[in-house]
Amino acid sequence: MSVGEQGSPLRYTLSLTVTLPNEEYIEVPDAIVRWSRGQEFAVEIVRIEPHTLARLQHYVKRLVQNLQEFGQWEMKECS
Repeated sequence: MSVGEQGSPLRYTLSLTVTLPNEEYIEVPDAIVRWSRGQEFAVEIVRIEPHTLARLQHYVKRLVQNLQEFGQWEMKECS
């Protein structure tokens, strides 16, 4: 993670396109990188259209359910 002059993490902004397995895509016009480690990173979505957010939430919910059914992922609470 990059650190600014006063010791605070830099907040990179970006727009991104999430490509779903069915070849559909979701546009995220405004997001902030919250952490990065190697090639992994997490973003906070700052701005997204309501219908696009609903599609993204639906996809993530389905993905989590499928992973839980196959025992490949377990929900853990963040502290």
